[in-house]
Amino acid sequence: MRQHNAENERVKREYLIYLKAAKGLSEASLDTVAKAIHRYEVSTKFRSLRKFHVAQAVAFRRQLSETDSSEAGKPLSKATVLQTLNALRAFFLWLAGQPGYRSRISYSDADYFRLSEDTRIAKAGRERPVPTLEQIRGVLGHRDRPAQPRPDRLYTHDRCARWRTCLAEAQARRPRGGKGVAGRSGGKYQVLQDLHDMVFPGGR
Repeated sequence: MRQHNAENERVKREYLIYLKAAKGLSEASLDTVAKAIHRYEVSTKFRSLRKFHVAQAVAFRRQLSETDSSEAGKPLSKATVLQTLNALRAFFLWLAGQPGYRSRISYSDADYFRLSEDTRIAKAGRERPVPTLEQIRGVLGHRDRPAQPRPDRLYTHDRCARWRTCLAEAQARRPRGGKGVAGRSGGKYQVLQDLHDMVFPGGR
């Protein structure tokens, strides 16, 4: 069985060089893109990219949703499927502008790599619990402290220090790079994070 296509390898190498030099992608991101393109090639039995047809993209999209994860033996998560299709869509948009491919691939062809349904599952934010104001006041000893017209400086300094500790703890628990949305629902303050905007140690 054919394991690679020399012509495809050349254009893939050019694309990865472009992503690294022009877009500044990390090695981990380049590896993700390379795996996505390889998956597509496997589905077409390494047919030349010059012979692309939209039916191949539709078939691959359907096949990808039915593919089992090699690690868990379960269908790929919607997040993984979306990541793969996004990488391929970007690749074919680039490919459509390259010499030798312009007359064979149009920019609109790349849209066939969009996830057709349930995209919201992959993009869904995860609700992260946040302490209520009552809980914070309890930690700070708000209710245990007798009312005073003018709190002494030592007590005020102590409360400020505790507030800073709570804020630092909350910041440390928040994934880096997340575009969170704060709000109040059901009497509780909430912070919603979009998993695709988060940056986790070691990647995903």
